[in-house]
Amino acid sequence: MEENKITIYDMVIQLIKNGQFSSEQENDLEILLTNRQKKREDERLGRCFFGILCQEINARENKGELKPETAKRYKQMIQKYFDGIYGNMDAANISQEMLYKFITETNETLGERRGEMFIFMNLLNEALCKMEKDGLLGFIPSKNLFFNFKNTISDVKSINSPYSYAERKAIGQWIRCHLSDTRGLACGLWILGESGLSPDKIMGLTKQDAWKYCTDGLDKQFLSNGILDFDKALNQARARENIIQMALKLHPEEESYVFMVQKEDDDKWKKLSGPALQVKMSWICRNLQIPYKSFHNDEAIAMKI
Repeated sequence: MEENKITIYDMVIQLIKNGQFSSEQENDLEILLTNRQKKREDERLGRCFFGILCQEINARENKGELKPETAKRYKQMIQKYFDGIYGNMDAANISQEMLYKFITETNETLGERRGEMFIFMNLLNEALCKMEKDGLLGFIPSKNLFFNFKNTISDVKSINSPYSYAERKAIGQWIRCHLSDTRGLACGLWILGESGLSPDKIMGLTKQDAWKYCTDGLDKQFLSNGILDFDKALNQARARENIIQMALKLHPEEESYVFMVQKEDDDKWKKLSGPALQVKMSWICRNLQIPYKSFHNDEAIAMKI
């Protein structure tokens, strides 16, 4: 009868119980099973949001693209947002409806913490793009899902960076060589800091907006209502902080805005306005012989890992 059929598994178990294997053979079996379990776990992680994001961070850290402390911060965020039912769901079970549910429930949980929701959406987008590229999904995800949702939680339009990694690296080097250029620093906050801030927001940024912190001994931390506080552990937080510190050194302390300039024929300091960032970016691009890509004052660059 089928129910009395002896399987290879039954035979191996019986041999182990009867002491038919030597210690060396049992060690070999243990190693074999351990490696097999690890392979299965790696395969599982390569098919879910949580695993894909962790693997991406580990890969970038091993390549030296992320510092250990930065990678640690990202891993903390990924565990916080994705180590759950939806985040560990196999790609075969993911649907458009499931995505909406995941996003909606996360948004309800985070409430008014829009900065954290911004991070969540970008991490989700990264993992979903990887799944689609690897052919793991049984549907084509909506390209507007993430931008449309982010635009509903913010008064700015979220866009992908118009410049390549190499171009951003060159622009960043130019800015580091011109730290006394207020307009250049403002461009840096937009394109390099991935702050989620549009040019309009950057030009209107006040010290109160950007520098709301509490003092605990010698430690300074952004408060949750600070406009730059998407997450204290966010990778680009230090880049944003450095840019703001440099900009504040370029004008009198009593002035209220972060980015201010003084005209040659006027003693008054004025905040940046109009197409200031576009004009400066165009000049930087010409100087570096990089094609200039136009952008609007209500567009913010989405954060990416």
